[in-house]
Amino acid sequence: MKKLLILCAFLVLACSSDYELLCVDEVSLSTFPATNVTRTSATLNGLISTASINCDTTTTQRQGFVYSRQRQPVIGDFEINSAGDSINSTIENLEPNTAYYFRTFAINPVADLYADKDEEIRRFVTHVDDVPTNCDVVYLGENGITIKACESANVGDVGTINGVEYTIVSELNLRQRIIDNADISSVCTSRVTQMEKLFYQNDVFNQDISTWDVSNVISMSQMFEESAFNQDISNWDVRNLTDMYAMFKDNSAFNQPIGDWNVGSVNKMGRMFQGNSAFNQPINNWDVASVDEMWYMFFNASNFNQPLGNWNVSGVNNMYSMFSGSSFNQDIGNWDVSNVLQCDGFSYNTPQWTLPQPYFTSCIP
Repeated sequence: MKKLLILCAFLVLACSSDYELLCVDEVSLSTFPATNVTRTSATLNGLISTASINCDTTTTQRQGFVYSRQRQPVIGDFEINSAGDSINSTIENLEPNTAYYFRTFAINPVADLYADKDEEIRRFVTHVDDVPTNCDVVYLGENGITIKACESANVGDVGTINGVEYTIVSELNLRQRIIDNADISSVCTSRVTQMEKLFYQNDVFNQDISTWDVSNVISMSQMFEESAFNQDISNWDVRNLTDMYAMFKDNSAFNQPIGDWNVGSVNKMGRMFQGNSAFNQPINNWDVASVDEMWYMFFNASNFNQPLGNWNVSGVNNMYSMFSGSSFNQDIGNWDVSNVLQCDGFSYNTPQWTLPQPYFTSCIP
């Protein structure tokens, strides 16, 4: 959330020689994740609160959303005006399978205001698939694996694909099934947006969940931490995922290919593979340009040793103990770490690491 005090008038000397109070607008701008994302449309969500102090009316002239394919959309890109405090607007005619960025804005006589913190600039990716005509409950994604819910289908509805019945579940339904050790290989997860700690410390679960539709999930924080899971989830569509904190932390089993994941929306990767003694798969082609936290990411990861030289880490500010105690030995001397402010213990206790490391200018590794 961004709060700004805008001076909208000057002190005016009254006939009584008393001073009038200043007219001040306090503007709070927040941007929330996009919803109802389809192949060519999405709903943008935000909050714009204006408290006018000593003013007859607000001085805000225009407000709403700006969106673009660029990281920081501004007025002059695509603009949607929306009145009120809690705002949402549906945008259409988007390009399929394309990343867009959006944020809230407000304009008054003094300045153009934006929600400009990293977490306030939201990203979404339009879908690849066309929903089939006359879609009833579920349908098969273009990859031939993912089971997706039709737009009109509701939680609890059951549909059949290739002779298998799939039930659309909510997050609550899904978590209860896991607690009950039920079969969750034939559920449709299109209506689930949060998967934090879904299998946390679950040393029993190892079902095939490759058909899950995770395209609407925004957090998988600690999802497989300390679990026994080791199944192929390479076809998961994680395009809208923002949080991978400790996702595979202290997991001694998972070693599946996830190098083709679209992680372009992710900003939290801290502790992601910390203490993981199994994972050693190529992830060099990940788009990590939106990531700002990589602290402890491979801390004590005893098996991982894959090239990472292609990573664009220019937006990362925290690499504290990132590779400490790991088995890593790759050339990442070309990394742009100019924005890293915390790098203590970056490569602590890695005597095997002989290849070039980044040159830090704002912290001491």
